Amino acid sequence: MTLKKIAVEDYFESELSGIVTEDDTHITINIPGVWAYDISRLSCQTAEQVLGWASHLAEKQWMTMEALRRFIIIASHNAGIDL
Repeated sequence: MTLKKIAVEDYFESELSGIVTEDDTHITINIPGVWAYDISRLSCQTAEQVLGWASHLAEKQWMTMEALRRFIIIASHNAGIDL
């Protein structure tokens, strides 16, 4: 058996890509084994809206820093914000 070497960052990104997902209408944060939290892309069209959502999500006990970071990246891209 051969073990594949994987970078820690790549591992976390692959895990996060299943937790914070996107489609044409929503950004979804999937809480494994519990439920999905959908955020309309229409509510993430400006920097102010993205910041509002980031602040709101940061207050959630189930939100991790990694998932919040991925949400900010996706939502910012949706709003045309360069980070």
